Amino acid sequence: MPKTSIEIPLDVRERIYRAADELYQQSGRKTFPIVDQVRRLAAVDMNAASAVMRDWRKEQTLQAAPVAIQVPEGVTTAADKAIETLWIQAQNLANEALRVAQAAWEKERAEAEVLRDELSAAFDQQAVELQAAHRRIEEAEQAAQIANKMAAAEMGALRAQMAEIATRAERSDAVAGEVEYRVSDYRVELDRTHAEAERLREELNTLRIEQAAIQKQAAAEIQAANVATETVRAEFIKLQTKFDTQAQTLVAERKQAAEETHRLAERLAKTEANLEIARKESGEARERAAGLAGKLELVMQQNTELMTSIKASAKKG
Repeated sequence: MPKTSIEIPLDVRERIYRAADELYQQSGRKTFPIVDQVRRLAAVDMNAASAVMRDWRKEQTLQAAPVAIQVPEGVTTAADKAIETLWIQAQNLANEALRVAQAAWEKERAEAEVLRDELSAAFDQQAVELQAAHRRIEEAEQAAQIANKMAAAEMGALRAQMAEIATRAERSDAVAGEVEYRVSDYRVELDRTHAEAERLREELNTLRIEQAAIQKQAAAEIQAANVATETVRAEFIKLQTKFDTQAQTLVAERKQAAEETHRLAERLAKTEANLEIARKESGEARERAAGLAGKLELVMQQNTELMTSIKASAKKG
């Protein structure tokens, strides 16, 4: 393998030669392989492939040709007619050798033209591939820009959502504070209601004690009046029946008031979230207590009248 003007490593040259021989054998040794095919098969660069392929082509076209030697002038002057005839034949042979050499040169020039065309086509192919690669790179850059824009838009949307969530959180905190403040007010009002209910219980207990005292005093007076006359006893029995009826009515009303008070207490314990209902029921409890107080006062007045009547009857007896 001859050396070229380009310093090419031996292993690279061997790969190029092997690739060229393989492609040449595949074509049936009819057409020389083009440089780009050899370059791709040998996996080398274009400069090395073109330089080595030039040597490979020369080796394939190298043929032995006779060398024409010019007859010296002394020989021509000293030769006789036979030698002159021989020289003419030698000149003819020399011209034939020149024509052979010229044909070989023409063939090599044609092969050089073919090699140049192959190199041009290979470079054009590489240019096309490079342009396609540039287009793919530009498309990838455009896709990356679009992706970046979309990512930026998504980030903006996420930031807006985060800001909205933060605003909602602040509003929720404010609402929670307001609710807590209202619940505190409701608890204060509920405590007041509990206190009012407790006061009503105490008043009812006081009424029960007073009623017991009244009943005890009435029993003592009735027992004292039993020693009176039959007329007084009959009148007393009549009045006692009336009193019992009123007492039963009062007891029933007190029982109803106690049940209503108990229901009111349970309702107050269960309705911490509904203060208006508790207030309403507390007002109703006050009204019932006032009614009971009025009824109790009426009973006491009736008892007083009864005692006055008993005492008057006793005096008459």
